[in-house]
Amino acid sequence: IFSNRLFAWNPPLTTLEKIPQYVFDFGQWIDKQNISERTLLLPKLNDTWHADAFKWEYWSLSIVTSFLSRKNFIANDGSLVGSEMFFVNNLYADIENNQTSWQKLAGVLGIKYLLLRNDFFSDLNWSPSTFPAVYQKILAENDEVEKIKTIGQWDFYRIKKDPYEKVYLPEEVIFYSAQDEDIFKVLSLNF
Repeated sequence: IFSNRLFAWNPPLTTLEKIPQYVFDFGQWIDKQNISERTLLLPKLNDTWHADAFKWEYWSLSIVTSFLSRKNFIANDGSLVGSEMFFVNNLYADIENNQTSWQKLAGVLGIKYLLLRNDFFSDLNWSPSTFPAVYQKILAENDEVEKIKTIGQWDFYRIKKDPYEKVYLPEEVIFYSAQDEDIFKVLSLNF
């Protein structure tokens, strides 16, 4: 009764999904890991739609990892509110521009891991994003990051430096009143 054209809402994307096995394999693997810190999803989602899009034809406003695991993944998706989007977008920009400050900002945001999805559909003309190869090159050349696992088209990286604890006792107290835009001044402080 139904043809596949019924599900092809915006070719080449479709709502009739055939999810690759490696996506499920990643979900099973990550759930077995002793990870409590956040994992940043790469590439950055499109700024207009904030949607997850993959070469295997998945497109959704819900990030696919939310269906795979209860681990803490973060992306510039629609779930971010207020200043969160500002900070996460600046983190993506710092990584893409290979700024040395990106690791400190990741630490402040509680991010210890990076998941590079090499099958991400970055070149949709109506929903462009940064190509995975941009991140591959930057991460491969960074001594402070190590690839710890590849499952199918997905590479899982660990930032060697631990993120800042949510509650900790500093050696010295620094008070700095700032707006969101001043994050770069704060990150330039020696802490």
